[in-house]
Amino acid sequence: MSIRKDLESMLSAGVIDTETAERIRKYYRQQGGNAGNRLIIAFGILGAVLVGLGVILILAHNWDQLSRSLKTLFAFLPLLIGQLLCGWVLLRQEGQVAWRESAAAFLFFAVGASISLISQIYHLPGDVSAYLLTWMLLCLPLVYLLRSSITSLLYLCGITYLAVEAGYWNWNGASVAADWYWLLLLCLLPYYYLLHRRAPNSNFTTFHHWLVPLSVLISLGIVAEEQGEWMFVAYISLFSGYCVLGRFPGLADRPLYNNGYRVLGSLGIVALLLTLSYDWFWQELRERATSLQEILSAPEFYAAALLSLAAAAGLLFRLWRKASGPPALEEYVFVP
Repeated sequence: MSIRKDLESMLSAGVIDTETAERIRKYYRQQGGNAGNRLIIAFGILGAVLVGLGVILILAHNWDQLSRSLKTLFAFLPLLIGQLLCGWVLLRQEGQVAWRESAAAFLFFAVGASISLISQIYHLPGDVSAYLLTWMLLCLPLVYLLRSSITSLLYLCGITYLAVEAGYWNWNGASVAADWYWLLLLCLLPYYYLLHRRAPNSNFTTFHHWLVPLSVLISLGIVAEEQGEWMFVAYISLFSGYCVLGRFPGLADRPLYNNGYRVLGSLGIVALLLTLSYDWFWQELRERATSLQEILSAPEFYAAALLSLAAAAGLLFRLWRKASGPPALEEYVFVP
């Protein structure tokens, strides 16, 4: 039996009054509307992404037959359309999440396409890392102007790729330092915090709870140079810090599959402890002579120290506030 028929029967039987029945109807209308809004947002974002990629494919197929002036026009056309669409959304549809997310996603890809096309048309020098840095810097304001969570997620993917490109794959020849990643990530953290406060149970917030720790985990290795042994300390502190953060208020009551900090922290600790159980690491550590000056000048040492201090501060805060119960064993792993 549907809820509407149940309400009618309860009204007839005098179990509830008219005001209570209306509140129940309003509640279920809101629940259904939220589900519909999520579907509209998802299809709107998907449509914007597909349209943007389709424009790129059409231009690429006919690119060689176009003159330079037409190429330049088509390079700027998606960018102009995206800017006009975002301006219209800000003026007329600011309260519509689906419009904001779709317009921001379209403009995000339009910016990337325009940069690459102009570089190709006029043979501008540069590499992938410089291209990614320019793209991400230009799209960062979209996150705050349109309050776009999909752009925030795409931005996170972009800066992670920048760190991998400049710090791992092309570390000796990249025109952009991989350390730009940390500044770009810092610029996004205020939006992440506001999103968590404003909509703690939204799907976008859940995606951020996974992608932010995963991005830091992937990119932490860019600080490694000559003292790689200290990276084990840095990673164990990072994983312990994830476990601590995953039990903060607002995260501790979330299901495990919605809490990327706890999952990544716990799995990382297990994997790292298994790795350190082999003799080869300790044998090489005993055979290698390292002076105090070399240690103090190594970026790996400072990364390990900062992450250890951050994990300790988070743990002390939990103990002081007595938040989410007593600390678990994995939260103490970083302690020597």
